Amino acid sequence: MKLMSSFLLLATLMTIQPSFAQSVIDLKEEGKQFLGLSNKYLKTISEGQGITYSFERPQYVERVLISAIGEQRDFSFVKVYADGDEVGTLGVPGKDPDYPIIIRGNVSSLTLKAQNNSRVKILDFKIFTERKEYSSYNSVPRTQRAKYSMSDWGGKILDIALEIEYLRRVDSKISMEDVKKHVLPAKKVAFKLQAADNVRDARSLNTKEKALELVGAINSALDLFQLDAFLLDSRYDMIILDLNTIKQDIGEKYDINVD
Repeated sequence: MKLMSSFLLLATLMTIQPSFAQSVIDLKEEGKQFLGLSNKYLKTISEGQGITYSFERPQYVERVLISAIGEQRDFSFVKVYADGDEVGTLGVPGKDPDYPIIIRGNVSSLTLKAQNNSRVKILDFKIFTERKEYSSYNSVPRTQRAKYSMSDWGGKILDIALEIEYLRRVDSKISMEDVKKHVLPAKKVAFKLQAADNVRDARSLNTKEKALELVGAINSALDLFQLDAFLLDSRYDMIILDLNTIKQDIGEKYDINVD
């Protein structure tokens, strides 16, 4: 992972540290406590400026919800980082200010950073730390799945990656090398899809290329779970079924070969 130190060198970077664990951390409220902020918003950031929230120790984060308004005529762009890895990009107009970003993993710090020629008022930044239980993709009605976008499928892959990580802790069949080779690539692609899909200018997206990239990552994960040791273990049945179903649904929607 990239080091967060490069961001901390920014003169305009604001860092906030918590003193206790919460299921929902609201940085606007934390700012009042730790920084004495009295604004109705958190901070206005321009190109190169940012906001960082650092945990005292690695903390599970389910998602973050960022409220922001662009302060210019064109779109303003803000990137979201978890421990230095990009997990989302906000394309912020002058309205429609709420942006959910899925994390579903343990992180030490979260950062927002304004991009080129952007100026954004960050109204609020909420961090949700309560883990959502795994919900099977196949439990979603077929009619609803047909409406999924690439970011929806990316979110489900993050669900699956988290479930695999929990199984790894109790099952010696999955090694850390297996995770690095077969699971982390899919997780990184899922983050990239989320980053792209949150940019509201659809002209910037090449959905078919992103669909192919996600299918490739799913196939890599399935290579691991085709081993007899996993096929004979019922704990992996739903994961294998969900990965295959997501792959087929993506292929059908974007008319691509998924085999």
